[in-house]
Amino acid sequence: MEAQPISSETAAAGIQRRGVTPSRALTWRKTASGHALYQRDRGKPLATVEPDAQHVGMWRIRMPDGWVSDMANLARAKDAAIRSVLFVLNRKETARNRPPVARTGQGVAEPREAVE
Repeated sequence: MEAQPISSETAAAGIQRRGVTPSRALTWRKTASGHALYQRDRGKPLATVEPDAQHVGMWRIRMPDGWVSDMANLARAKDAAIRSVLFVLNRKETARNRPPVARTGQGVAEPREAVE
C-alpha cells in the first residue's frame, strides 16, 4: 500500500497513512507541561494534554493545528486525545476527494463519464 499524506495537522507532524492505525500504536510521554501523544514513540507529538491555567486538576487537549479542547479530568482528556488522533489517522476519503464512480448491475464500480 502506498503512503499518502492525510490532513494538515498530521502532515505537519510528519505522519503518513498506511492502512488503519490501532490505538496500541500510540504512546504517551510525560513532558514539562503535561503529556504528549506519539505514534510509535517517534516524531512530533500528535496531540498534547496540558493542565488548565485556571482550574486545578483540569486538563485540555491541544492539537498541532492549534485547536484546544474544553476542560476534562486527566483520564478523560487522554482518552479523548487518543480518539481524536485515531479519527484523523483513520478517516476515510470524503466524497469530494474520492474519484467519481458509478454502480453497474453486478455491483462493480466503474469510472463515470465527465459531465461538462
